[in-house]
Amino acid sequence: MRRFATLLSLICLCAIQGFSQEWGTRWICHPQAPDTAQVWFRKRVETTAPQEKAFITVASTGRFRLYVNERNVVTDPFLGAIDSLERHIKQYTIDVSRFLEGRETTIAVWYAPTSKRRSDKQLSLEFYGKDQRGKSFYAQADGSWFCKEASSATLGAGREAIDATRYDKLWHSTELKEKDWQRPMDSADTLTLPLQDTSPLYQGIRMSHVLSAVDEVADSTGVTFDFGRPFRGWVRITLRGAKKGERLCFGDHSYVCGGQMDEQAFPRFTITKQRFVKVSGDERFRREQIQNIEGVEVETYPHTHYQY
Repeated sequence: MRRFATLLSLICLCAIQGFSQEWGTRWICHPQAPDTAQVWFRKRVETTAPQEKAFITVASTGRFRLYVNERNVVTDPFLGAIDSLERHIKQYTIDVSRFLEGRETTIAVWYAPTSKRRSDKQLSLEFYGKDQRGKSFYAQADGSWFCKEASSATLGAGREAIDATRYDKLWHSTELKEKDWQRPMDSADTLTLPLQDTSPLYQGIRMSHVLSAVDEVADSTGVTFDFGRPFRGWVRITLRGAKKGERLCFGDHSYVCGGQMDEQAFPRFTITKQRFVKVSGDERFRREQIQNIEGVEVETYPHTHYQY
């Protein structure tokens, strides 16, 4: 009987999960960034009384990471975007109550376009709930938000160009002053696709294994690392002593070093199948700068609850 009740509950959740029309959904975008640019969005939402319960409903035509009060609210590497057949846009509803800190909440989103379809429907987001006095509040992503071109770009065929010299570690901070940020504009994309509310049931992505290279071969053009078997995920390189502005290439990705004592180079929004990865660089690149290289393997899993 208990198994039947559990099965019935899952069937009901699947029935609730469905499609809605995109009509009326407000979309915002960076007003000037090229369509390959990744974008940071942020907003502080203040209420008259401390916030007690809150949800975020969010959608994007790209991939994204969502932060509330500086904390990544999901365990997946990223969320989004349009489904593989490009028939609908995925929408997520997330319980963010555990991240609330009084009367003010800072919401930040790191958006990345996909190489399949370019659109300026970069972000649609609603933040709503109740405060400790029982009063409802609501806010949505609009022209009152702030946006800035991020330190990475998504190029064709799933390639990322990462520039660590432009990375702002405070981009999602509660303390940031948005002096050099811009206001977003409404999307001009007139193509409409159905929204699929994936919450709480969807196929998520999570890290499953971290692989070490089993062999490496160096030649005049760089170093090729062998991870022993094909894996689906990304490569993460730990560098030490790289000079600011030094340029590297690893696989299909490029990286401009930030000049920190230790730094990591990896794509944030790209998953590919690979086994051999070549690392090369400009005239300043040295093999000994690579302190560690890892293959981060991912797997899909069934997500079943509103707390991500």
